Amino acid sequence: MSRIYAGINQQIFDFTDRFYSDLIELLNERPESFAMLEFVGNGPKYRQVDCIIVSPGGIDLIEIKNKKNPVIGTSDGCWYVQDRYRRYAIFNKKDGKEENPYHQAKNTSDDLAIGIDQKLRGMPRPASVYPCVLIPEAHPNCQIDRHHNVNLSLGTKNLTETFR
Repeated sequence: MSRIYAGINQQIFDFTDRFYSDLIELLNERPESFAMLEFVGNGPKYRQVDCIIVSPGGIDLIEIKNKKNPVIGTSDGCWYVQDRYRRYAIFNKKDGKEENPYHQAKNTSDDLAIGIDQKLRGMPRPASVYPCVLIPEAHPNCQIDRHHNVNLSLGTKNLTETFR
């Protein structure tokens, strides 16, 4: 029985085979958990969600960045990918503002939490939403500052330690 669900009419092509196999391994280690990939959250901003893992420990929202070259970034500033010939920024534009991947994950998790709360109509939310940025095949020369509210996972080997 599959415990990985995909959003309706979503094309899932941004995920590597390695990510899928590591996600399946994680879910096999945690039979009470399931994952949802590529869907639009029901919060007021209708933000696109790459992946969530729902478990008794909470909801881990994962912003996936498939970058194989070195990524350089700060917790509140711009993130860059350095390839052989140039450096380019990684950001998401929402409401006219540029968000680095940490901000994107945090804002998406906040929006998802609001959407869940609206659906529950005043009942307590059964789980918290925890944001994370994952670079599945991270280059060893990545230099990304840690964020105080968002987890960072460079590579998929430590998924078990990253999520609740």
